[in-house]
Amino acid sequence: MVNYYCDDPLQGPAWAAAKKLWSQSDLGPADIDVAQIYDAFTPLILLSLEGYGFCGRGEAGDFVLEGNLRWGSGALPTNTSGGGLSEAYVHGFNLITEGVRQIRGTSTCQVDGARSCLVTSGEGVPTSAIVLRAS
Repeated sequence: MVNYYCDDPLQGPAWAAAKKLWSQSDLGPADIDVAQIYDAFTPLILLSLEGYGFCGRGEAGDFVLEGNLRWGSGALPTNTSGGGLSEAYVHGFNLITEGVRQIRGTSTCQVDGARSCLVTSGEGVPTSAIVLRAS
């Protein structure tokens, strides 16, 4: 809950999780082919996109408007199974399942050539993230 005692409440848990995640991986935001971002509330996607480094601070709105999250044509297809808001709200479990499907090549909304997938937990609460990737 790093944002509870932070001078900037919009610099939430994703920022701390991302710092740890990217420091322990040989991948970074530019290497991620597809993302499954926890979306109990729509604004959480915007905060997470910035926190995990897919766009700069204050740029998430434009990043989304430019079509970057679209399946098939976006730079970062996101929540390809619909996510919590559209598929099922199973507290993120469905995001892990879809991430695995993307890496295996078995998703019904398969991202061509997906070899890496970021899966995140909630924003604004204690959080976690994992990068799945093909070997």
